Amino acid sequence: MEKTKKSFEELIKVNQKLRKECPWDKKQTLDSFYNYIVEEAIEAKQAAEKKDYEELKEELGDVFWNVLFMANIAKDNNLFDLNDVIVASKNKMIRRHPHVFGNASKDMEYIHKFWQEIKDQEKKEKTKRKKNNSNS
Repeated sequence: MEKTKKSFEELIKVNQKLRKECPWDKKQTLDSFYNYIVEEAIEAKQAAEKKDYEELKEELGDVFWNVLFMANIAKDNNLFDLNDVIVASKNKMIRRHPHVFGNASKDMEYIHKFWQEIKDQEKKEKTKRKKNNSNS
């Protein structure tokens, strides 16, 4: 874990340096950049389908890089930061896995049904939040 933590910190530093010093990176916005993460995700899927694990490793790195980069763009615009992304992801996965982090049934049918119910509830809450924000 220590090796991964060190590599992660180094990657964040490279990402931040490029965002500050590279003219192309500096001018990127969330709107100008979001297609790149989609392209990289598709390339990762294609590598996985081919079972080309060297390529998959590289493409997952590109997806990961784009997540970091977009979080830096968001931070520069006072929207959110990388820690917010990490905490939101962790909380979502805990919420969606009560069979692991709670005492819900471990039956696969129940897990799938409950997962879908949680996702549906999250969508309703997100829609409600967006509606409330647009009325503000």
